[in-house]
Amino acid sequence: MRRYGHQGKADANTKEIVDDLRKHPDIRVRFIGKPVDLIVGYDGVTTLIEIKNPDGKDLRGKSWEDQQKFIADWPAPVPVCKTYDEVLEAIHYKREV
Repeated sequence: MRRYGHQGKADANTKEIVDDLRKHPDIRVRFIGKPVDLIVGYDGVTTLIEIKNPDGKDLRGKSWEDQQKFIADWPAPVPVCKTYDEVLEAIHYKREV
């Protein structure tokens, strides 16, 4: 089983976000780790998403530099999210009221 986070370090918010997304029967999510963390499918659209810690400590270093290059070169938006709600917003999830 693939671990959440980079370089073997568990990233609590990634696991929590993935677990919460999997509660939605109309969302498909896969943790891939590189070049970004998630592939999310919803409403006929696939979105690549990078998850970062809310404290921002993972917004530095070679790994982040490589991710920034990938995101800049990708021909579609690649949202960088810190929370479950940000991911829902990024995929344009239609919440039932």
